[in-house]
Amino acid sequence: AERLKARLALGGMRASIQKVSIENKDYFRVRIGPYSDYGTMTTDDYKLSTMGFKAMRLRVSRAG
Repeated sequence: AERLKARLALGGMRASIQKVSIENKDYFRVRIGPYSDYGTMTTDDYKLSTMGFKAMRLRVSRAG
């Protein structure tokens, strides 16, 4: 996860690592975003595809 985060940083993207536990096993998600506008998200999506990744876009609602 740390290596992937560093690779994304070299591509100009700020990533974070999220630890999740599923059935008593720990996994690590590498996430970029959130984005304030669609254009920036689309640009990073294109960068990811040129790096060999397929992005999964998630809409996160804010509590409030």
